[in-house]
Amino acid sequence: MELYLAVRHNSFRSLTNQIRPHFGGRIPVLPTGNMMEITDIWFRSTCSLEEIADILGLAHVSFDTENYWEWAIGTLVVERIQLDITRTHTEPPVLTETRKFRLDLESFTDDHIKKISLTLLPIAIIGVFWGEWRRHKGGNNFQMIESGRSP
Repeated sequence: MELYLAVRHNSFRSLTNQIRPHFGGRIPVLPTGNMMEITDIWFRSTCSLEEIADILGLAHVSFDTENYWEWAIGTLVVERIQLDITRTHTEPPVLTETRKFRLDLESFTDDHIKKISLTLLPIAIIGVFWGEWRRHKGGNNFQMIESGRSP
């Protein structure tokens, strides 16, 4: 339909005016592929960060905490990727998301997602999710944009 309209109408304004009524006054933007970068993996668990780091097989692990967050930073040895495992410690672990992201802020590959999610699934309460966390409203608030999950 879009190709037909683009050929039939020779001006962009005419084309958009023809399409707009069919979409409630808005012109849809359709993705041309998987444009979301998978920068975060998260789940809920009763496990401590020490236990999670151990289950993931992280090496050279350091732990720290501040007023709101607690975190562990360690290296997945085979992949040579440094991970940051973080969550708030103002609530019990079972009530908050435990987030993993690469310290270099690069995206996870499909193989990384598969390996990490399968490793964490036995300790996850409601599944393992992946996608992107975006800072939302400043401070410690994030919008979690889910791209996939392991049940």
